[in-house]
Amino acid sequence: MHGEGMKANQFTYGSALRACTRLLCLEWGKQIQGLVQKGRFVDNLFVQCALVDLHSSVGRWKDACNVFEAMETRDLASWNAIIGGYAAQGLSANAISMFRLMLREGMVPDSFSFGSLLRASIGDNGSAKVRIVHGCIFQFGFGSNKFLSGSLVDAYVKSGSVACANQVYNNMQNKDVVSCTSLIKGYASEGSNCSAALQLFNEVQRNVAVDARAGQCEEAYDLVRKIPTDLDASVLRAMLGACSTHGNMNLAQIVARRLFNLEPENPVNYVVLSGIYAAAGLWNHARETRMLMETKITMKNPGYSLCHSTSKNGALAPIS
Repeated sequence: MHGEGMKANQFTYGSALRACTRLLCLEWGKQIQGLVQKGRFVDNLFVQCALVDLHSSVGRWKDACNVFEAMETRDLASWNAIIGGYAAQGLSANAISMFRLMLREGMVPDSFSFGSLLRASIGDNGSAKVRIVHGCIFQFGFGSNKFLSGSLVDAYVKSGSVACANQVYNNMQNKDVVSCTSLIKGYASEGSNCSAALQLFNEVQRNVAVDARAGQCEEAYDLVRKIPTDLDASVLRAMLGACSTHGNMNLAQIVARRLFNLEPENPVNYVVLSGIYAAAGLWNHARETRMLMETKITMKNPGYSLCHSTSKNGALAPIS
C-alpha cells in the first residue's frame, strides 16, 4: 500500500503496529514508528497506545514510558497497555505503581486493568497483594465478573492460598473448566486434599459426558481442549467414544492424535479410530490406522473361549 503511494491514516498505522506487537517484531515496528513521526499522527491517541503496547511487549520500557509520558491525553486503553506490559514482564512494582497513579488521576479501571493487576500481584509474599486486589475488585463492582473470578482463582492458587481459591470458585455463578483446572492443580501441588481434587476432576468429566451424550461433540471437546495433558486420558477416551457414536470423524481425528501422544501403546484408541474410518467407508484410512497400531507394538490381547466336555476342560484357539 505504501509502495503504491496510498496515504495511511491513524487506523492503518495503529493496526500495523498491533500486528508487529503480536509477532514481537520490533524492527518492523520501529520502521512504522518512523513513518508515524514523519506524518501528522504522532499525537494520535490510537497510534500512541499501539506504540506503548509494542515497546512494552518486547521489554523496551524506556521507549514505552517515553511514548506514554509524551501523551497529552491518556485514555483507559493507554493505561491498560503500560500496566499490562509491566505485569507481563514480571515487573510487578512498576505495574502496581502505574495502577495507583491511574487512580490518582481519576481514571476508573475496568476488568482488563484488574486482570493485569492480579498478574502483577502474584509473588513470593503469599496472597497478601492478591487479597488487596480482590477487595478493590469488589469495591469497583466487578465481584461477579467471570473473567476476574477465574483470574482470582488462578492468582490465589499461584500464591499458595488454595483455600481462598476454593472460596472464590464456590461463589462463581458460572463455573468454567479453566478455573476448575486451576483449582485441581492447586490441590495437587498442596497434596493435602486429594479427594477435593478428584471431585473437581469428576465434575469436568461429567460436563464432557453430558455434552457428548447430547451430540454436542464440539462443545465437549472445547472443555477437553482446556484440560492439561498431564490429567487422566480417560476423558479423551470418552470423547473419542462419543465421536464414534455420533459419527464425528473430523473431531475424532483430533482427539485420537492427542490420545496417541498420551498413551501410544493403548490399542483401544487405534481400534476405535479405525472403526470410525470403516463406518465412513474410508477403508484405506482404517487400514493405515491398524498398521500404525502394529508399529507401536500394541497388539490386542487375544481372547479365549472356554469349553466343557465330559472328559476335560479346554481352551479353544485365540480369537483374532
